[in-house]
Amino acid sequence: MKGKYKMSKYLHPLCTMREVDYPCIGVDFDGTLSQQISYQGPGVFGDPVAGAAQAMTYLQSLGYKVAIYTSRGPASYDFIRQYCMEHNIPFDYINENPHTTIFDPNDCNIVKPNFDLYIDDKAVRFNGNWKSIVNSIVDIKFPYWLKR
Repeated sequence: MKGKYKMSKYLHPLCTMREVDYPCIGVDFDGTLSQQISYQGPGVFGDPVAGAAQAMTYLQSLGYKVAIYTSRGPASYDFIRQYCMEHNIPFDYINENPHTTIFDPNDCNIVKPNFDLYIDDKAVRFNGNWKSIVNSIVDIKFPYWLKR
């Protein structure tokens, strides 16, 4: 990518933002980079998802920053770093994008990293049509770990 990349003009008004040389992608960990297994502790993960390492390598070669965005807490971060090193899964950050963060002191001090794209095994892409979103959710054949 050439030149400066200006992040979305639709960012939250409390977002601090700088022009950066890259866009940043938030990538879920469990079920996206590693196979989904039931939680067994901060350092226990499934096998790598086929193609994950190659995909993250390719995205970085295109100029993207890759941020692992996980619901696992800070006790898991060193284990995630080690897992990614052992399986040659490159990434730049865990649960942060240091170039843009939404922070609202009136909203329980919540900090939410802002990414240009999200990759997550549990996501439903919003298409602007709530009826089709609800229908797609109703039609989902849930994986074993999300039985309805």
